[in-house]
Amino acid sequence: MSDSKASEASAAILAAWRRVETIDGIPQACRPASEDEGYQAQDALVAAMGEPVAGYKLGATSPGAQEIFSVDKPFVGTLFESSLLQNGATVAKGGVTLYAVEAEFVFRFSADIPARAEAYSVDEVMAATGQMMPAIEVPDTRLSEGPKAGIAQVLADDGLARYLVLGSPVEGWRDADLPEHPVAIRVNGETVSEGSGANVLGDPRVALQWLVNHRSGRGKSITAGEVVTTGSAAALVKVQPGDSVEADFADYGVVTVDFAT
Repeated sequence: MSDSKASEASAAILAAWRRVETIDGIPQACRPASEDEGYQAQDALVAAMGEPVAGYKLGATSPGAQEIFSVDKPFVGTLFESSLLQNGATVAKGGVTLYAVEAEFVFRFSADIPARAEAYSVDEVMAATGQMMPAIEVPDTRLSEGPKAGIAQVLADDGLARYLVLGSPVEGWRDADLPEHPVAIRVNGETVSEGSGANVLGDPRVALQWLVNHRSGRGKSITAGEVVTTGSAAALVKVQPGDSVEADFADYGVVTVDFAT
């Protein structure tokens, strides 16, 4: 895919993003046809957004999600400074098209991780990680077909990224059994989804390692201060305007987000 075609694809997504609308697919003349082309278009979107990058999101880190997206590995989207919201935030009416939430484990890097030929180990990635916190991801899509548009277009659509509501950093997380750590999502006080860290590639730390090596393989580094949300520890939950959502991470705390009417 030429740089000009990637820019055309990103322009179609960016226009829909700013209008908070969906389109019936990226125009055929510049539609990415592979994962590599999808990431190329995403890179062009990041450049066109004109906003500092705050981190990255992982999608399809569970078998069920991979089946939905017809993939056999996770995928990556980019988070911007305006993507990060504080615990208790409210998403404005019409602020998203998808209206969905996921409960996720998030890590913040304390050191740079440069791209290199050799894969990074979990221990190396953990040594560069400063914080872990619970969060609610509020994904979104600019594609009317969503996942059915195919992974190349999903990647061009920033991996369905939009908002990330961050809880407080957790003390003592390095020695924790994250795969066994329980997570529950409540909507308007009713529990609607439950899971654990095991749903995230078996361990959220392994998912974080995957993200680092994926970026490194594309010649891209990690910068200290960036965050990564590692994928849904419980099944995605659809919501609607007026809903109040809680992600309960047991002794790690509760993260909340409201959707305005």
